[in-house]
Amino acid sequence: MAEEWIEEALSDLPPSADLVYKVLEYNGRLSQKRLVEETRLSSRTLHYAIRQLEDAGLIESHPAHYDARQTCYTLVRDSGCSRYSRDALVNPDWVREQLSSFQQDDPSARLVYVGADDSSSAFIPGSIVLDPESDLLDPNRQRLPDRKTLEELLGSRGTAEDTSLVLYDDGEGYHAAYVYWLLAYYGHRDQRLLDGGLEHWITKGCPTTDVAGSFPAAEYTASGPFDHVRAYRDDVVRAIAQDTVLLDVRKSSEYHGEFDDGNDLSASTPIQGHVPGATNIPLDRLFDGPRFAPRSGVEDVLAAADVTRDRKIIVYCGVGARSALAWFVLSELLGYPEVMNYDGSWTEWGSLVDVPVETE
Repeated sequence: MAEEWIEEALSDLPPSADLVYKVLEYNGRLSQKRLVEETRLSSRTLHYAIRQLEDAGLIESHPAHYDARQTCYTLVRDSGCSRYSRDALVNPDWVREQLSSFQQDDPSARLVYVGADDSSSAFIPGSIVLDPESDLLDPNRQRLPDRKTLEELLGSRGTAEDTSLVLYDDGEGYHAAYVYWLLAYYGHRDQRLLDGGLEHWITKGCPTTDVAGSFPAAEYTASGPFDHVRAYRDDVVRAIAQDTVLLDVRKSSEYHGEFDDGNDLSASTPIQGHVPGATNIPLDRLFDGPRFAPRSGVEDVLAAADVTRDRKIIVYCGVGARSALAWFVLSELLGYPEVMNYDGSWTEWGSLVDVPVETE
């Protein structure tokens, strides 16, 4: 959608609609309650502005991740646009401009490095650390932390449920995306990923430190879990017989049950192959180096495989991390309304004795 067209469409709408559009453009996905807080419009005026924007094709609604009974609004993602919406993705320049706020004791904003805190680690100044191995996963990588454990963990890092989070890692992005998905499952409302992660941050000449941030403990209360973002084994079994997309984002060799070189989170399971009927789109086809590929190219890849926004989609990989990143692309960047991450993924499915498997 060309910027000129947007400006022309907004010029025909009342000032309240223009204000709502600009607030969504800056903040991304917001509920009606948050829109009232940000715009300071009355509920009646806000509803009128939303209706005008929807009729003009400028915004769209989605169920809120933290409560499917509530509605959130975002800008329409036009398929001709080469960039993603700003609601779930930020770039290094934006983070650098906000860097001082991330280094304060105020829990309203936190940078979150997802990875190990060791002598070789580099962080963006002010980052708290969440280790996906020791903090968030049990040894068999199949069970999520329970609600109380997550609340205590995040609270101990100086984070509250209304904290604005920016997550990143020093790898290919799926560790940060896994935590993003986990927090969405437990209802965290305000979070984003750093495009390109630490690698892109350093390439841009931005500062780093070898000391992780430390802040006073806060009270964290999760509102979830919300199962509409998470798929279980029974969901996958039902999907085989339904018009549900089973999207396998592992490498082609893993999908076909071939022995892998072991450097890409391949699952060590007795059986190799894929879920019957699953479509294979290796995760790297959605990226351009460490950064997300242009939106139009990603949509072309998905459309060619008949992965479209009008279908229910279950994403899986080896252990649920790469698929969390694919879930982020589909759900958070493209706005597909029904996307679930099967976090058990092939680690679970390939260990079962009573489920079908294909290799072709």
